[in-house]
Amino acid sequence: MGITFSGLENNNAYVEWCNSHPNGYVLNKRNKSTLHRATCKTVTRHGRIDSDTSQKHKVATSSYAKVCYETREEMLAELGAKDINRCGHCKP
Repeated sequence: MGITFSGLENNNAYVEWCNSHPNGYVLNKRNKSTLHRATCKTVTRHGRIDSDTSQKHKVATSSYAKVCYETREEMLAELGAKDINRCGHCKP
């Protein structure tokens, strides 16, 4: 089962998860969810934040929740054959 990260308070944990799971997958949850590789710059470009709340606009988890999967098999088991957009940059 995927791990969900959302909100300012979970940003650093999300970034750490991506860094420690370079072969993982990230589902960017929004109106039409998009699947990415954990190393994709489009879902990890903002990085860690400190306690300065003025950085909220730079937080990877502030706009949309991220559901993370360690393996392709785990991701497919949970999502099945749903119609999901795939990132054009990382092509998961």
